[in-house]
Amino acid sequence: MEICRLSGGLTRPVSKTLDCGTLWAGNYWSFFLRELGATLLKTGDFKTAIVHLEIAAGRLPAFAPAHLSLAEAYEHTGRGEDAKRERSKGK
Repeated sequence: MEICRLSGGLTRPVSKTLDCGTLWAGNYWSFFLRELGATLLKTGDFKTAIVHLEIAAGRLPAFAPAHLSLAEAYEHTGRGEDAKRERSKGK
């Protein structure tokens, strides 16, 4: 496992089959949607956050922060089983 440094100093582990350039270049939209979803979580708009986070997690399944944010949104809307599933994907 390698560490990929993203803009803003963020780091995340990446598998040897997925390099940092591929992670960043092809998936900017996923990063944007995750940030939008995380912001919506902070404002309490959980249903709208879920819409954006589901797209982010679906477009980039290896992006753990999207799954973890989605799990949090699911928890707030009473979707415990979905939250558990997403949390396991975010490990």
